Amino acid sequence: TTRLVEDAFWMLCALSNPEGKYALRMLWAPGMPLVHTYFYVFSRLLEKHVPRVAKHFDQFPELALPASYEGTQWFTSIFVSSSLPFNFVLRIWDCFLSEGMKIVFRVGLAMMSFFEKDLLALADGAEVIEFLQGAYRTLDP
Repeated sequence: TTRLVEDAFWMLCALSNPEGKYALRMLWAPGMPLVHTYFYVFSRLLEKHVPRVAKHFDQFPELALPASYEGTQWFTSIFVSSSLPFNFVLRIWDCFLSEGMKIVFRVGLAMMSFFEKDLLALADGAEVIEFLQGAYRTLDP
């Protein structure tokens, strides 16, 4: 197990190296500056690719798109701490290690698109948050 712990340590070092492909360190820095940048990018992508959901979410200022609905977990843990089925998380990590952070945006947009009809039927921000926290469990890997 010592070898596994050491491997995990070196993997974390590689993922957080600011000069490396992933450069995740600023996701976990005080104030989470990179998370805020990614929230902004995601909200612009949502406006472009799933505009009806983006417009619907604009009605709910409490959402603070996408921070309130698991967005922080998406970016800081690359979906590990989300409620997605573990098989999905493994597939996302395979793509993440191959392609980088853009996969997080793609998966987030795909989920918003997949659940568009359901999301548009919700009447307030609290319902959106509750739905998204449980909706992933309905996915069949």
